[in-house]
Amino acid sequence: MSKVLKFGKSQSLEILFEVFNLTNHTNFKTEAPGGYVNRFTSASFGTATAVVPNSQREAEFGVRFHF
Repeated sequence: MSKVLKFGKSQSLEILFEVFNLTNHTNFKTEAPGGYVNRFTSASFGTATAVVPNSQREAEFGVRFHF
């Protein structure tokens, strides 16, 4: 979400608020090493074995000045 406040003809201030992973869904790691079990002979083939680090819900606030 953002809100733009105008000052004069060419200056403005933008206030920003962003949320990442709003639903707090677990993101599984898909790349090697430590992603999914990829051996066809394994009983757990296709099972996720690792979670992406720092993938929890996050939010940030920012201000941008345009001139």
